[in-house]
Amino acid sequence: MSQETAKRELETAEAERVVSESRLQLEIGALSENLNTVRLEWAGTTQKLDTASQEIENLKGQITRLQVKSGDRCYEPSTM
Repeated sequence: MSQETAKRELETAEAERVVSESRLQLEIGALSENLNTVRLEWAGTTQKLDTASQEIENLKGQITRLQVKSGDRCYEPSTM
């Protein structure tokens, strides 16, 4: 193998390495963005779940107060 051929192969290998590294950086960036999106959606969903749980507890309290007011005690709230 001539010195010129070896030099071209080395340059080709270096160019391929640079391209591969660039692709990996793009993939890492995309994955990072996806992870941030999932985190934001998770936080929003968790907040909605907390709000819904509070509303359920408030409704259970209202039901209990109405039953006590009306004297009706046949309703037994399920446990969640």
